[in-house]
Amino acid sequence: MQPPISPGTTLQNRYRVLEPLGKGGFGRTYLCEDQTRFNELCVLKEFIPAANTPTESLGKARELFQREAQVLYQIHHPQVPRFRASFGEGQQWFLAQDFVAGKTYKTLLEERLSGSQTFSEAEVLHLMLQLLPVLTYLHGQNIIHRDISPDNIILREKDLLPVLIDFGVVKELAQRVEGGEEATPKGTTIGKLGYAPTEQLRTGQAYPNSDLYALAVTAVVLMTGRKPHELLDQATLTWRWIPWLPAVTPQVIQLLQRMLSPAPKNRPQSAQEVLLALNSLQGLAPPPAPPQLKLTPKMASAPATGAPPVFQPAPANSPAPPQSGISWAIGAVTLLVLAGIAWSLVRALGDTPRGTSSPPPPASTLGVASLPPLPVPTSTPGVAPLPSPVVSTPAPTPSAPVFNSQPLTFSGGVNRVQVSGHSSSDQLSGYQITIPPDQGLSVRVLSGPVTLEIKDDQGQVLQMGVTSWQATASDSEQQVQVYLVPNQTPEADFILEADLQASGALSGSP
Repeated sequence: MQPPISPGTTLQNRYRVLEPLGKGGFGRTYLCEDQTRFNELCVLKEFIPAANTPTESLGKARELFQREAQVLYQIHHPQVPRFRASFGEGQQWFLAQDFVAGKTYKTLLEERLSGSQTFSEAEVLHLMLQLLPVLTYLHGQNIIHRDISPDNIILREKDLLPVLIDFGVVKELAQRVEGGEEATPKGTTIGKLGYAPTEQLRTGQAYPNSDLYALAVTAVVLMTGRKPHELLDQATLTWRWIPWLPAVTPQVIQLLQRMLSPAPKNRPQSAQEVLLALNSLQGLAPPPAPPQLKLTPKMASAPATGAPPVFQPAPANSPAPPQSGISWAIGAVTLLVLAGIAWSLVRALGDTPRGTSSPPPPASTLGVASLPPLPVPTSTPGVAPLPSPVVSTPAPTPSAPVFNSQPLTFSGGVNRVQVSGHSSSDQLSGYQITIPPDQGLSVRVLSGPVTLEIKDDQGQVLQMGVTSWQATASDSEQQVQVYLVPNQTPEADFILEADLQASGALSGSP
C-alpha cells in the first residue's frame, strides 16, 4: 500500500489534508479542509487497489468506484453524512463526505465501562427509534448499510442525533476488484465479525433485515458491555446474552431475539416493521433512570443552573401580616369567582346520565409517548441531557432532477468557449460536447457555486462533485455531457469554460 498522504497536501486544488483519521483494508480516511467552502471540515475516504490487482481489472475498478459513488450521491438524509465529490489522483481514488463532529457509540460505551456502567434499556430504545427511520429511508432506496456497529454510529454534537457513517459499499468494491473483473461477492467478509449475519459473511448476500440483525447486536452490546464473540455460541449460532442484561422488559427481549435470528426469513422483514412493533408494545414497566452520556463540555447543551429556591412556611406563632382594604376586596371577589366556577362544575356533573362515566385517558404505547423521559440534571455542570426519544419522520425520497442540455459547439477555428447560464437542483442545466478525434477536452467552472457532473453518451456518470475535468484525446470521436449542479444553494448562476486541445496536451483522465 502507498504511504499515507502528508498533512498540508492539497488534492484537486480543493481538499487540504489536516490529519489521518483511520486506516482500513481498502485505504485510509483523512480529515480535510474544503478550500472552496470557506475551509469547512470534511472527510476524504481513500481507495487504493491492491498491488496484485490485475491490470485488466483496473478499468472495471474505476467503473465500480464511480457506480458506488453515485449510490452515495443519491442519499439525502440528515442522519447520513452528505456526499460531496469523487475523484482520482493517479492510482488513488477518493470519496469526499461531510465531517460529523461527535463521539462514536463505541467510544461512549468505553467511557461507560470505565465507570462500571452500560447503556440502559431506555437509551437503547431511544437509539433504535432514531435509527430505524434512517434505515427505512435507505432500504427504500435499495441501499443496505452492511456495516452497522457502535463504531459506525456517531452521536452528533450539535443535536445529539445518531448519524450512520462508513457504508460497506467501498469495502465490497475492494473485495470485488482484488478478485478480478468477473469476481462475485461469494465468500466475501463485508461487515464486522459478530455484527454481520451469517448470510452476509458466508455468501456476500445482504438484505434489509441484515442491517436489522446488526442493529440488534449493537443494542445488545451497548446494554451488556460485552463483545459479540462473548455472547454468541459459534457452534450453534445461539445468542446467550440475556444473563448479562440489566433490567429489560420481556417484550423488548423477544423483539431483539427475532431480529437476531440466524435465518433471514425468521427476522422482521423491514425497519418499519420493527418500528411498528416497538410502538405496539404496551404496559412496559419503566426501566430505571439511565445515567447520562459523558460528553465533553464542548458538547454540553446549556450550563447547569442552581437548585430551585425552597419556600419555608411562616412559624405558627408569627403574626400575620396586616391586609389593606384593597387586598380584602380582591380576596372577596376571588372567592365569588371560585364559587361560581364550582357551582358550574356541580351543574355539569349533575347533567351526566346515570350509569356512565368519563372515559379513561388512552393508554400510551411504547415508542414516542411511553418511553420514560430521561432525567435532566440541573446541578451537574458539563453534562448534556439526551433529547427526548422522538421518532423522526424519514426524509422524503428526493425526486430525480431533470437534465436539460444543449449543444456546445466549437466553430471557426475557435478552441475555447465560455458560456453562462442558470441551474437549479431540480432542473440541471448542461451541455452536449462533441470531442473530435485526436483532441482532448478541458472544462472548468469559472464562476458560481456549482460543481460538474460529467456523463458519457450512454448517460453513465464519469465524474461528479468537481469544478474541473479533463478528457484525453482518442482516435475516435467522443461525446460527453456536462451538467452544472448547485452545491450551496438550490439554484445558482454560473460561467463555464470549455477548451479543446491537440493530442498530448492534456494529462487528466475522465
